[in-house]
Amino acid sequence: MFLAQYHEAWEAAREPGEYHRLPEVLNLWWLNSIAFSDPTYDQRAEEAARSAGEVVAFEEAIPDWEERLARARRT
Repeated sequence: MFLAQYHEAWEAAREPGEYHRLPEVLNLWWLNSIAFSDPTYDQRAEEAARSAGEVVAFEEAIPDWEERLARARRT
């Protein structure tokens, strides 16, 4: 899955307006690796599926959320 997303982002990054996709894919997979390495990941995933546990707003969890949202809407 990683390689497929990486290659897709690599190809898209050749276009001037799509250069941001490659670092975004790499950042997403880096964040996934941090989450998956947490020994409490399974428990937290179950809590999230049940809508239990701590809730964090997008703006707090992803500081540049508004910028990403605006960029996604432009494309």
